[in-house]
Amino acid sequence: MPLFITTGDLNNDKKLDLAITNAYDNTISLLFGIGNGMFESQITFETGLSSSFLLANDFDNDMKLDLAVVHMNAAEFSIFLNDCR
Repeated sequence: MPLFITTGDLNNDKKLDLAITNAYDNTISLLFGIGNGMFESQITFETGLSSSFLLANDFDNDMKLDLAVVHMNAAEFSIFLNDCR
């Protein structure tokens, strides 16, 4: 079940993408925009326990959006650095 969503150009193609935390399976899903308000491919990967809040920002100053995920019940967070070329 989707819990939180954030937007940004996650794959550097100048189209808006979505990143979504999934409440019960400790994952986030990335949906890549095709430029007309629709989304095509989806990637889902594990993030750790109780993934809740999600933020897209360039944390390592490489001009690519990264993701920060808060793990609410564990009082922790993870940073996922973007390696898209």
